Amino acid sequence: MGDADIKKFFKTAADYLADHYGKENVVAAKVHMDEPTPHMHFTFVPLRDGRLTARQSLTGRT
Repeated sequence: MGDADIKKFFKTAADYLADHYGKENVVAAKVHMDEPTPHMHFTFVPLRDGRLTARQSLTGRT
């Protein structure tokens, strides 16, 4: 997989996660290419109506 493919993959992944959790809740999406396996740290704060909704957002439970 070339650099262009890797960049496209992580862009697609970050876009999907931002759409899923809300673009307004995204803090950062940082790709690490300095290790054997490229990976992304996606940081977000799951807020809905000004309230933290981590349990509901991450597990589907209320």
